[in-house]
Amino acid sequence: MRFSFTIFALCTGELICDYGENCDRLCESAVCDYFWNVEYRYSNSWMTDDYQFGGGAFYRSFPVFWNETSSRIEIQELDTGYTQDVFIDDIKGKNGSAKRPEDHLDELFFIDGQSNRRVITVNGEFPGPKIKVKKGSLMRITVRNNLQLEGITLHWHGLHMLDNYWNDGAAFVSQCPISSGIEFTYVVRADNSGTHWWHAHSGIARLDGLFGPLVVLESDEIKNKITSIPITMGDWYESDSISYAANEPFRIKMNMYPGNGRSTCSPDHTPFYSGLLVTGFCLDSFVVNGHGQLRLQQDPRKALFSIGERFLIPMSANSFQLRMINTGFEMFSAVTRLDGQRFNVTASDGRDLEPMTGDVLILGVAETYDINLNLSQDQKSVFLRFWLPFDHIGEASRKPAHQPFVDIEFKRDASVLEGEFKTEFFMRKPDEPIFQISPKNVSATEPVWINCPAPKNGVVCRTVSDFKRLESSDYKFESERKEESINTPATVSPLDEPDVILRIHVNFMSGAGINGIHFKYPTAPLFNGTDSAQKTKCTKEELEGAGGFCTQILTANVGDLVELRLSNLEARDNRRTYHSIHLHGYEFFLMATGYANYEDGRIIGRNEHISCGNLTRCPFVNYNEEVLKCQHEDRTSFIAKNTILVPPQGYAIVRFR
Repeated sequence: MRFSFTIFALCTGELICDYGENCDRLCESAVCDYFWNVEYRYSNSWMTDDYQFGGGAFYRSFPVFWNETSSRIEIQELDTGYTQDVFIDDIKGKNGSAKRPEDHLDELFFIDGQSNRRVITVNGEFPGPKIKVKKGSLMRITVRNNLQLEGITLHWHGLHMLDNYWNDGAAFVSQCPISSGIEFTYVVRADNSGTHWWHAHSGIARLDGLFGPLVVLESDEIKNKITSIPITMGDWYESDSISYAANEPFRIKMNMYPGNGRSTCSPDHTPFYSGLLVTGFCLDSFVVNGHGQLRLQQDPRKALFSIGERFLIPMSANSFQLRMINTGFEMFSAVTRLDGQRFNVTASDGRDLEPMTGDVLILGVAETYDINLNLSQDQKSVFLRFWLPFDHIGEASRKPAHQPFVDIEFKRDASVLEGEFKTEFFMRKPDEPIFQISPKNVSATEPVWINCPAPKNGVVCRTVSDFKRLESSDYKFESERKEESINTPATVSPLDEPDVILRIHVNFMSGAGINGIHFKYPTAPLFNGTDSAQKTKCTKEELEGAGGFCTQILTANVGDLVELRLSNLEARDNRRTYHSIHLHGYEFFLMATGYANYEDGRIIGRNEHISCGNLTRCPFVNYNEEVLKCQHEDRTSFIAKNTILVPPQGYAIVRFR
C-alpha cells in the first residue's frame, strides 16, 4: 500500500486511492493523489476470489450467463482455458462453502446483458472513478496504461486549465498518448466548482467506457448536508471502438474502404428526432452508471438479463440532488419522473441557473445538468426514467419505435446518514414488466421539456436560451487564482464590440468537419506554438472554402473578447443532424441562438437568418448582422457553458475573454 508520494519537490498529498482501489472518497486536502490502473474487461463476467484450491485466493474472471431454465447465473462452458470443466458450484468462498454470484452482485459485470463486449475500465470500474474534491485542490492522477492495443489520454472536461494545457489530455494536440505499459501523472487544479467529468481523448476510446464524474465542491457545499448523487448516462453499442474505427463512415473516401465493424446502419434503420437524423449508428442500448438492459427493437418486451442499481437516500431527506452527465457517444439523453411530478433544473456545466421547473430534461452529448427532486412526507421512493429520446426510426416513417431506457429507484433508507447515499444491486430478469409513466401532472396540461433541441408536438419547449444565470452565485467565477478571473460575466457584455470573431461551421462537406475541413492531427503536440503543425497546416485555398484534410488553427490574443459563431447547416437534407461543441479548459457565455423552421413537429427548412450564400457545399455561412445585433441588445441574462448542443440548421453565438 502506498501512503504518499512526491513529484519534483511538490508537497506530499493525501492518498485517495491506490491502483485497483475505489476512489470515491471526498478529498479536502491541498493535494489529492490518485493511482489509476487502465485495463480491459469483458461484459457478462464475474471477477472474484476463488478459494476452491485451498490456501490463498485465486483471483480470476469467469464468463457467466443467465440460465433461464435453472433461473440462476452459471459459467459458460469453454473447451479451453482456465474455466474449462469449471462449473458455478465449484467456486468456493474463504470458508470453503460454495460461493454464489447472486450473493455478490457487485462483482458481476453485465452492463446491458450483451456478452463479450470489450470495455476499458479504471481500477476495474465502469464507469471509472468518481472524483470528488474541494475547490482549489491540486489533483495528481497517475495513470498506468495496461491496454495491449492502444495509447490513451484523459481530458478533464469542464475544468479550467490556466497555463496548464499540456495536462488537458487532447492527444497529439496538447500531449502524446500514454503508450501501453507506461505511467503518466496528470497535475490538474480544481479551480472551478460544479459538475464536470473526465474522459478519454485519444481516438474514440470514450466509446468503450473510459470516463467518469468529476465534482468540485465549494466550502459551503461540503458543510451543507445535502444528498448529491453523480449520474452518468448515455447510448451504448455492441461494437467497440476498434470495430467502429474499421467502419467509420465520416472520413474522407472512407466508403472506399469498408471495414467489418457493425457500426453504421442504413437510413431506414437509424433514429430521427423532429425529422432530423440523430445518429448513423445502429441503435443498441442505453446505460446509467454502467447499468442497463438491452430490449429488442422488434419486441421491447423481450430483454436480456442484467444487473440493476438502486440508490438509497436518508429517511429525513425531503429532497435530493442529481448531478447528471451525458457521457454518451452520439445521442442526446433525457430524464423524467415516473410519478408525474416535476423537478427543478438548477445548474449546467458547473454554473448555477435560476431554477427552471419541468417534466423532461434533455442533455446534449457531453453536457452536465444538476436537478433537485422533492419528495412528499409519505413517499418511500421515486422512480426516474433515463432514455434516448427520438421520434421514429427511418426518415420517412412516422411510426413510433422503442426508445432504449433505464428506470432507477431512489429509495429512503434508515441506514443512510444525512447528506449521504448508498447503492445496492439487484437482478434485472428478462421477463420483468415495464413501468408506466403516471399520467398525473398537477402543474400543467402540457408537459414542459427543458433544453429542447427542436420543437415537439404536445409539449411546452424551453430551449437553452430560456435559462437565466443565478446572479447571486456570480462570486463563483472568481477563482482562487485571480489571474484566471478575466473571463467573468462582467467582462463579456453582449453590447461590447468583440476583438475577434471566429466562425466554426460544422457539417459533412469533407467528412465530419469544421469550415469544410476534416481535422488532421499535427505531427507533434503544440507545446511551442504552431511550428510542429507546419507539415499538416491547411493551405490558404483549403481555409477559404476548398475544404480538405489538414490541421486548422484559429487564433486570438490574450485578453481578447472572442466571439465564436457556431453554426450547423448542411447543404444536403439527408445529412442534417445534431452536433455538440465543447470548449476545452475554458467556458463561454451564450449570447444568441437561432433555430430551424419546423411545422407539425418536423423540420421544413433552415433558420432564415443564415445561408450558405452561393457555395453549394457550404463550408461557411453568412449571417443577418442586423438580427444578431438585435439579439445581443435584447440579451438581459447570459449563462456560462462549456458545451452546447448547436441547433441543427441553425446557430449559437457565444463569447469569452
